[in-house]
Amino acid sequence: MVKDAFHDKDFRDRVQLGAVNSINWARVLAQITYYFYSWFRVTDGLRSHADNNLSVNYVVPTGNFGNVLAGYYAKLMGLPIDKLVLATNANDVLHRFVATGEYRHQHTRATIAPSMDVSVSSNFERYLFYLAGEDTALVRTWMETFETTGSLTVPEQYLQKVRTEFLSWSSSKSEIIDTMRNVYEKHHYLICPHTAAAAAAARRHRLDPAHTVVLATAHPAKFEDTVLLACPHHVLPPRPDILMEVFDRPVRKTLLPPALDDIELFIKTRVIEQEAASTHEALARGGRKTNSATSSGWSSAMWWASVTIGAAAAAGAAFFVLRHHEQIRRLLRR
Repeated sequence: MVKDAFHDKDFRDRVQLGAVNSINWARVLAQITYYFYSWFRVTDGLRSHADNNLSVNYVVPTGNFGNVLAGYYAKLMGLPIDKLVLATNANDVLHRFVATGEYRHQHTRATIAPSMDVSVSSNFERYLFYLAGEDTALVRTWMETFETTGSLTVPEQYLQKVRTEFLSWSSSKSEIIDTMRNVYEKHHYLICPHTAAAAAAARRHRLDPAHTVVLATAHPAKFEDTVLLACPHHVLPPRPDILMEVFDRPVRKTLLPPALDDIELFIKTRVIEQEAASTHEALARGGRKTNSATSSGWSSAMWWASVTIGAAAAAGAAFFVLRHHEQIRRLLRR
């Protein structure tokens, strides 16, 4: 429904709809820099041990195919990435795609790794564009088939290409909990359940630890119940101050039916209310009436958040390139 809302141009423009997850290209852009930075750090260590193999595997906990897509873009840019590993939980649409070539919508199941509880990955069609050789007509056919039938299956030659670029694994609840426990007992380090799904995938595929990066996701204090399942005798990690502020705030929610019209009506009503409140406040102070294009409350804030994220990502990428330009130039000459 989020994508449907973006496709509704009148609604999107009226409320200045924005996104702060990986639907927003700026989020993916920022994440590309993680892969370059970590590759330089890992290969610094390899060079110090006279290891001439500079390819690195990345194991990514994923549901929406955003962070791992950033890794794929980094690889397209020339970064020596060997395998990108899709680490999923019981919501394993991406794992099933790599295994069978079929991308099929199934009911989303609630798990102990909730950020991966996704049954339709928002960024997947961005990858399909490259899998199809940038053939937009073919991608459109695939996606129309999926939207009509709830399933798409790529021909064998495309599946073989997928498997040259990706590995995958789907971790059960017990495997995630066991991995959290094992990592803590062996390394005295607590990881969150999403990170544990990635660590489990790395172990299942027997990847060389010296050439593998497991991407961590969140602070374990966000998942205290799961930490207690994995490490029942461990003292819970202290909540960071910024997280404590969230726990201490009141919960505000509105239950709506899963229908786009109802959701759009609710958002438009809230925007109109906030515009009216803003105008009333300005008039009460003796100021001028605020233009509706700049007074849409949350929607305006979301738009500025998107711009800020994009600007920060661009600035970070520029700084990174300036700092490592000689290494990047040598890398891209290979």
